[in-house]
Amino acid sequence: MTAIVAAAPVRDFYFTHHRFSALGTEAVRRILSRAGVASAVYNFPLMRKKPAAAALPEALSYLQPYLLAEEKGPWSFFRRYHRYGPSMDECARRIVEGKPDLLLLSCLAYCYAGETLELAREVRRMRPDITIVAGGAGPSAHPPYFLREPGIDYVLAGEAETCLESFIRAWRGDIGWEKVPNLYRRRGGKTIAPAETRRTGPGEPEFVWTEAARSETAASVSVNMSRGCPRRCRFCSSFLCHGRGFRTPRWERIRSGIGEIAERYGGSARLLRINFEDDNLLLDAPLFFRTLETMREALPRCVFSMENGMEYSLVDPDWIPRWVDLGVAQLNLSVVSTDRCVLNAQNRSARLSCYEQVVAAARRCGLPVVTYFICGFKEDTAEGVARTLLYLFEQPVRVGFSAFYPVPGLPDWGDPFILEPPALCAGSSMYPWNRSLSTRQMVTLFRLCRFLNALKTASPQARPDTWEVLDRSLREKTLYTRLRGGAVVAVPYVDDALGRDVLQRAAAVVARRGIRRPARAANTLTRAEEQNTIS
Repeated sequence: MTAIVAAAPVRDFYFTHHRFSALGTEAVRRILSRAGVASAVYNFPLMRKKPAAAALPEALSYLQPYLLAEEKGPWSFFRRYHRYGPSMDECARRIVEGKPDLLLLSCLAYCYAGETLELAREVRRMRPDITIVAGGAGPSAHPPYFLREPGIDYVLAGEAETCLESFIRAWRGDIGWEKVPNLYRRRGGKTIAPAETRRTGPGEPEFVWTEAARSETAASVSVNMSRGCPRRCRFCSSFLCHGRGFRTPRWERIRSGIGEIAERYGGSARLLRINFEDDNLLLDAPLFFRTLETMREALPRCVFSMENGMEYSLVDPDWIPRWVDLGVAQLNLSVVSTDRCVLNAQNRSARLSCYEQVVAAARRCGLPVVTYFICGFKEDTAEGVARTLLYLFEQPVRVGFSAFYPVPGLPDWGDPFILEPPALCAGSSMYPWNRSLSTRQMVTLFRLCRFLNALKTASPQARPDTWEVLDRSLREKTLYTRLRGGAVVAVPYVDDALGRDVLQRAAAVVARRGIRRPARAANTLTRAEEQNTIS
């Protein structure tokens, strides 16, 4: 028996290569190996260095007026739609050429359901006899949606550790399908839900790591060492796949994984960037410290980041000097909003004094901070989100923009929701799910966020046309941009009132505090990190 584990190509406006490490596929590969199944992993989105142009889906056609193909500069909106990875035909052919008995498709997010189903359809056309299984966070959010596609035979929801070995036994005929936890299947045209739903217990999760990117001077590795988060933020869908109970692997498993990383990279001259993709590492802070210390001892040249974000209320500012000594290179935090009404509705707390203490401690240590906010909640107003953006503008941080999007299974989102195309459930879609903010307002806020970041970090020695865009926008209280060839033009299709209000208040901050100064080296992000401030 042989298997291929694959992540389908994705279509989107942007893509963060060093974070698309497909950790779920690596967990599946390890479990298959223990079950005696030979397998290969195809992470198709990472198989092309450059994206290919893709047609804008009809579902996203409302964004067409906002796309300026010739725009350039750090204040830009998206310019065009892309496919990341080979064509579906090429991906399907590579899978079929591997002659697997079993194809396990990993779908990282519900917004990429269309690509996963398209790949299944193409493989099925070429190999009608192959067994195809879908798993990951996307299928876990809504298994029946995936089973509507004839190319998908089964859906394994939740964590692979809880069900994959049982699935292999059932596939071999050793046990009945009803004995497989978390398994959704079809019978007589109807979806059969699992008789048992399972989560991993303490010590059961895998410690998973994979290489996400490599250059001549550096390599990027993604790591996951925990599951679940007991916090009940109403906008977060992580619990649909991983549950709410926090648990970690046994220490022996973590230590063994660190040994694997050290064996591969310990003799290399490359800088090793290790990014933790966990939801809430600080729920076991002693274990996190122990892991950092063990990694640093085994790999003295490694640096760390936690780009999935850390809960600032769990960060003790006194920890930060120690983190810097251990090699933490950046903090990613989230305030969500500064509006208490919004935070209360989303089951979040507002402890901005705590946040400011963490940021101040990071600044003293020269540690760069990225802070995210979210817009598009039901309780949002343009004025309230503008206040959050301007609050963050005055902090010594880079500001990351996130547009709210739901997935099936989130509170308040029931059956009618599933009729919407999954592509709308991407952060880049700027779809007005709650009608509290329009697409035009969200795109304007996106542009304002990037503009304020550019304003805060531009040095006096920056190109004259860069300062022409920044100065003219502040002076005229209208967003400007630069086109290829150097022309500076007013941005079309912005919310003029919102833009004028934010730029007027930003100009007052510039006059009061002074912004035009050389950017601090510690606050300079790589191009990949700048892309990642769009979540």
